[in-house]
Amino acid sequence: MLLFPEFRRQLWLEATTARLITIPVLIGLVAYLTAQGDLSPYKHLFWVSSIAFFLFTIVWGSFKSSQALGKEISTNTWDFQRMSPMSASSLILGKIFGSTIMCWYGGTMSLIIAIPAYMSYAGITGLFNPYILTIISTYIGLALIAQSLPVVITLQEALYKNAERKTHPAIFSVLCAIAMGPFFMFLTEYFEGAVNNSYTFTRYNKQIEWYDFSIRKIDAHITLIWMMVISCFIASWRSMRAELQHRDTPTFWLLGLTAWIAIIAGFADIEPIANDTPVRLVIGFLLLTGAAYSMAFLESNDPLHIRKAIQGLSKPRTKEKLHSIPKWCIAYCLALLIACITPFTMPEYPDREIMSIPLFIITAALLITRDISIIMILRLTPNIKRSTLAIVTSAIFLYSLLPWMEKTLTGELRFFLFEPDSIEPITTFFMAAQCITAVIALYILRLKEQFQNLDNSEKPSVIDQ
Repeated sequence: MLLFPEFRRQLWLEATTARLITIPVLIGLVAYLTAQGDLSPYKHLFWVSSIAFFLFTIVWGSFKSSQALGKEISTNTWDFQRMSPMSASSLILGKIFGSTIMCWYGGTMSLIIAIPAYMSYAGITGLFNPYILTIISTYIGLALIAQSLPVVITLQEALYKNAERKTHPAIFSVLCAIAMGPFFMFLTEYFEGAVNNSYTFTRYNKQIEWYDFSIRKIDAHITLIWMMVISCFIASWRSMRAELQHRDTPTFWLLGLTAWIAIIAGFADIEPIANDTPVRLVIGFLLLTGAAYSMAFLESNDPLHIRKAIQGLSKPRTKEKLHSIPKWCIAYCLALLIACITPFTMPEYPDREIMSIPLFIITAALLITRDISIIMILRLTPNIKRSTLAIVTSAIFLYSLLPWMEKTLTGELRFFLFEPDSIEPITTFFMAAQCITAVIALYILRLKEQFQNLDNSEKPSVIDQ
């Protein structure tokens, strides 16, 4: 790690004498006050040091990792590093671990206090006890997620040149605290419950089904945490490569998405249902739909990028074609493929309507087409904040008001993915009307852009004047 120039630079900036002295003094003072005058000092010392680890590595760590790249972009110094001969991996590792070196300095000290306190409280001997290894792996995994995910988001903002959408580092700290705080507390309660066999310990220690295998719930959580860590680091590395003008195909993105679908679908073990295949396909459809929506929102859809994508598809090399295809388009096509397969895996019923399968496929296709068209229409505006607010408002309208309008007409409010037999022709009519409206609006905006380009081409240039 010390061989990376970016890591050495961040280390020189972050490791100040004041921090090196203040952090251990503060941690030691809090630990001393916690251990004084208490009937069970080891229990409270474990809790306080765990919270200190959370504050150092997750809250402060997410702030510092997002600031490492975001500050350089905002001060216009990022281009100097981007044009340097440093590789994408050295930049990523240097920024994530270099900017958070003092966060890990305080977090390691907190963990050094938490582990012996827990061993004394639970009566455990030996550092290689399963509970000790579980504490270390879960705490470090959550911290790495909190520190790498802001880098991915900041790189996406820089990659697609969203100058108006610069997320403040404090927002990442608040979001990480809200998202990971309850889960972190549940894990801490689980480790404490191992001593007195509490309900939380029993619940997390029970066996769950993953396909045909039985695993403990806590082991599943640890596996998902480290899968998320690997995904975040790969995503940050690929985003950095794209920022450094490396042309890569979306192979890693597609493989990662497929792996997450296969992993999450394996937990779809619903006892009343004999065949879990439809439920797993529906989970895959939902994940692909979410990926299509998020990438349509993140990727640039201005006319220049759309024109470059169309030109890339006409090139003879397969790699150039794959590089030109937008990621939202790949997820969109796969979601439609699963929507075509899912109805045929449903169990047969005597009163099953023949038209339910084609209506299901048409409705699912129209649903995704409508939403992506609306996102692309609203993202054409140069004001990113206004377009984001418009997308959120339209989503609230489409998924709250329109379903209730359908209920007043059909008398039913159902989720058609889980009940394809409940598809009514009026539902497909609603989706078709919304989809056609969105596509027409997109076409009108495209014509408006062509007319503006025509007007600009007809204006005389400065040289002609």
